[in-house]
Amino acid sequence: GVRKEAARSIINPTKKHATGSSPKYLLSGLLKCSECGSNYVVCGVPSRYVCATHTNGGKHACANDRKAMLKRVEKKCPDGIERGVVGA
Repeated sequence: GVRKEAARSIINPTKKHATGSSPKYLLSGLLKCSECGSNYVVCGVPSRYVCATHTNGGKHACANDRKAMLKRVEKKCPDGIERGVVGA
């Protein structure tokens, strides 16, 4: 929606994938795993942000099995960004 696009342009206005398209999800490439530093990726139904290394390599690659519901994270993010920019 409009709020997601506005938030995305504030976060990183030039962020594009290797294909030249804009990221599919608001926080693509921005969320990092606190354990291994890998990007969080979206997977599953319902969609959740998860550590890419844990998801693809298992618990031996990264112990971080935390998941965050995509809708919940992306709903809260634009408000926080707006407060940070306006309050700055």
